[in-house]
Amino acid sequence: MQAESAASVQAVDREGEGAVDALPGRVVLSRRLSTRVLWLTMLAVMIAEVLIFVPSIANFRNAWLLQKIETAAVAGLTAEQARADGGPVLGPEQQAQLLRALDADLIAIANEGATRLLARSETLGPVDTQIDLGAQSALQLIGGAFNTLLFGGDRMMRIVGPVGEEGITAEVVMPEKKLVRAMLIYSRNIFVLSLAIASFAALLVFAAISYLLIRPIRGMTRSMVRFGENPADAERIIAPSGRRDEIGVAE
Repeated sequence: MQAESAASVQAVDREGEGAVDALPGRVVLSRRLSTRVLWLTMLAVMIAEVLIFVPSIANFRNAWLLQKIETAAVAGLTAEQARADGGPVLGPEQQAQLLRALDADLIAIANEGATRLLARSETLGPVDTQIDLGAQSALQLIGGAFNTLLFGGDRMMRIVGPVGEEGITAEVVMPEKKLVRAMLIYSRNIFVLSLAIASFAALLVFAAISYLLIRPIRGMTRSMVRFGENPADAERIIAPSGRRDEIGVAE
């Protein structure tokens, strides 16, 4: 019986020593503190980038639409000035060129209470969605941007908005597909940039925390395990590093 008990104790001791030996420096990579810090840092940066992306994509869409309105207004004012100077009204060929330049099916401007149709495509279809750039709040801009990204592509949109401070309003009817394509390209670029920034920031934080915290803690862990194996060995006592922070106090 005594022999069996001694054998059992020795077996337990060997298992304990094996578990202890597995602790220092042999933690699975996915369970290491440094790996968790790396992923948490990347996650935090990506969340911040998403919060930045939401108003950014809304502003991009608004700027894209405003550019179309301003271009239509410039073309309309130029045509008005030419007609006032005795020049010809836009002919069918000029109207077609203007429509192709804006990728639009209809262009009109309103000035001093009068609306003038500049160009109209013969294949103009029904309008699916209307956008008033002069009457949109921040939440409406964000909602409109995601509506375009998620549901846009095959719709025909009517864009109306003021231009300048002289009471001029421009109107453009055009397909939504080019806007969707531009927003998707912009979103892809923002995602790639965000991923690069998150990776770079995570690596910097990973390197800093590994040097300042993980390596000292790992060294303390090894020393404690070695001391637990043979407390009588004075050489296994932790030698203080002289640090004046919490790590130094623990040592």
